[in-house]
Amino acid sequence: PAPLSRGPVKLVVADHALPGPGVPAIIDLVRERELDIPLIVASATLDEESAVACMRAGARDCVTADRASRLAPAVERELRELRHRRARARLELQVEAEREAQRKAQESRKQEELDREERQKKRQKELEAQEAKREKEEQARLEREAAARQAGWSAWQMIARDWPSSTNAVSSISGLS
Repeated sequence: PAPLSRGPVKLVVADHALPGPGVPAIIDLVRERELDIPLIVASATLDEESAVACMRAGARDCVTADRASRLAPAVERELRELRHRRARARLELQVEAEREAQRKAQESRKQEELDREERQKKRQKELEAQEAKREKEEQARLEREAAARQAGWSAWQMIARDWPSSTNAVSSISGLS
């Protein structure tokens, strides 16, 4: 198991007859660290029951001494499959990143649309308030004019009454009459 701690490992070929914890410890270590490292068990003393146990535990292949010619093709196959799995994982990460970017862009567009709608509503309220003010002012003007007519005032007298009381304003009105 120590070589797994030293750096990147692409493939492990282990002899089932290793002294100590052996193949089960290697399989456990690979699984524990969630490493994508194929393990091929090779041994002169590997019986069918042990081979099945190794495969169930996580070994990718088992090669016996009487079929040693299978080792090179098994290594090539496992390395090829490893490259494919890693390429697929990279593509999946890229697809996920693109989906996330699209999701964020869509959220941004939705927020921009909401902001635009809010600005439009605010502008509409401002316009309505301005219109209401104009209508109120117009109504007040019409009421003043009606009151002035009832009082018998002329339009100029009405203007003078509404004009600020200053010398310039009075002289301006006087000059107009």
